[in-house]
Amino acid sequence: MSALDEATRHAVVEVFLNNARLMRQSPAAAFDGDLLLFRATKGRRPGVANRDAWRPYVTGLIEVHEVACEHREMALPGPLAQLAGVIRPRVRAR
Repeated sequence: MSALDEATRHAVVEVFLNNARLMRQSPAAAFDGDLLLFRATKGRRPGVANRDAWRPYVTGLIEVHEVACEHREMALPGPLAQLAGVIRPRVRAR
């Protein structure tokens, strides 16, 4: 965040705080459908973002795809190409 100007840093903090308030105020409703779960494999702590953690929020199938990167690298070209390779056929099929 050091590359951001003060106003942008303030806005990021405000969004984070608001999201935290919203999470405490109301429980998330379950999504009635299937979930594609993309998990970064590098630097991940055991048990974080596993299929079981999502079960209370998803009624359908949870399909896990592991991506060989850190979470912060998921938006880089290589990992994004891997995600696109999984998502593209599903979008085309609809």
